Amino acid sequence: WEEERTLLEGKATELEERVQNRQAALDATKGRLMKAQEDRTALQTRVRELQTQVDDYQDKETQSALVEADLKASQEELKAAKEEAKVLREEARTSAVAKREVETKLNI
Repeated sequence: WEEERTLLEGKATELEERVQNRQAALDATKGRLMKAQEDRTALQTRVRELQTQVDDYQDKETQSALVEADLKASQEELKAAKEEAKVLREEARTSAVAKREVETKLNI
């Protein structure tokens, strides 16, 4: 009976050690899980920050494209105005020449 009791106590001690080892492994796993969750939260925050930067860049890119389009339109308007001014100057010269011709004929 004493021998059996010693064997049972040995097994009980062995089981207690196994339980303690498993508890330590579980605690370590919980610690790694908590660290992973913290890292995930930090990464999610960083992703949001980067997305905000991307959105800001895209907004600026859009604004730049609009300004570029406005500039191009203004350049086209300027070109058309210069052409119109050239035509008007030519018409003015033609009118002046015709006026002189009429005045000359009237003075004859």
